[in-house]
Amino acid sequence: MLSSCDKINAVMSYWVEQAGFNSVDLVKSPGVILLSLRKRIAPRACVLQFLVSKRLLRKDASLTAPFVLTEKLFLENYVKRFREDSSHLLKLYTENMSLGNDRDKACM
Repeated sequence: MLSSCDKINAVMSYWVEQAGFNSVDLVKSPGVILLSLRKRIAPRACVLQFLVSKRLLRKDASLTAPFVLTEKLFLENYVKRFREDSSHLLKLYTENMSLGNDRDKACM
C-alpha cells in the first residue's frame, strides 16, 4: 500500500516543523510514514520531545524505533521506564491521543 503525496507531506511536515526531528531519520525509516499521524506519530513524538528536552534519551537513540513498537512496548520503554516523569509522560501521551493532530496544541 502506497501513501498519498498529501500523507507523505503531512507526516514530513509534522516530523520536521512540529516535532523538530531530522528529516533524514524519517527517510531512513519510510515505514513510519504509513502510520497514523494522529493516533501514533503525534502522541509518541510528544513523549520523545519531552524525553529529548530532559536529556533522558541517549544521543545516539533512534527517533524512529519508538513509532513501530506495539503500544505495550512503547509504554514500557518510553513512559513507565522514567519513573520520576512517568505520570507526566502518560498524561502527555493520552492527551495527545485524544486530541489527534491539533496543530495549535503544544506537546509540552
